[in-house]
Amino acid sequence: MAALLALLVVVDFGAAIATEYRVSRAVRDTAALGSDPEVSISAFPFLWSVPRGHASAITVSAQDVPTPIAYRTTVQARFTGVGFPDDGIISDPRTTIHAEHATASWVIGQTTLGRLLGVPDLEVSEPPAAEDAPHAGALTYGPPLSAHRVLLTGTVQTSADESGPVRSPVSVVAYLVLDKGILSIVPSAVWPRPGAPGIDPEPVPSIEVVGPQFAITIDARALPYGLDATRVLSAGTNIIVQGDAADVQVRLTELVTATDTTSPEGVG
Repeated sequence: MAALLALLVVVDFGAAIATEYRVSRAVRDTAALGSDPEVSISAFPFLWSVPRGHASAITVSAQDVPTPIAYRTTVQARFTGVGFPDDGIISDPRTTIHAEHATASWVIGQTTLGRLLGVPDLEVSEPPAAEDAPHAGALTYGPPLSAHRVLLTGTVQTSADESGPVRSPVSVVAYLVLDKGILSIVPSAVWPRPGAPGIDPEPVPSIEVVGPQFAITIDARALPYGLDATRVLSAGTNIIVQGDAADVQVRLTELVTATDTTSPEGVG
């Protein structure tokens, strides 16, 4: 009996892997991706639930997905409470699924953001504590614009002399603002970098000089499966735009959907 149960588990697991692979290949072909996305179908026993049109969750994660910005990024989507026509997703990965809830994410890593800003050594990290006031000499743009902040660090022009532009490492606190699917990264304050022991710290550059070099507006309306962007957050070195919806119907192959190609004013 134990051997039979073990065999059934292996067969069930194999069926799940085969179906996930077929869905992954279909998503890759339809979205013209350069690699297979990761697809996970949560259903157990798989051969009991899925042929009857049920799965507790389906997750799709893809690298190097075409987006409105010049560089490819990572997108993720998770569907829960999934239903579909009996045997549909097994026989045809392009079948329409219904989900009680869907969440889509667009992950912009620090390398991609650095390329967009023209700051190749850009680092994204957690901001200073909210109660910390900027040190003497740090200038701010005004009141907080958003509850979400990041610390951006990179080498930018801080001044100029007779030989030309002077570039130095600078850290700025920036707010992440999302408005109607448009993400704005708004520098707020220059954050002084600690100096070496026994050496006076470098003068703090003006936010008016370095701030614009860290500022950018990104069209983030094209979330996976056509979901609307509703929030922005940071996690480690990534900036993540997310959206969710209830009671959705999609084809898993339509990871990249057609959107309005008209750029909002101020978005390049």
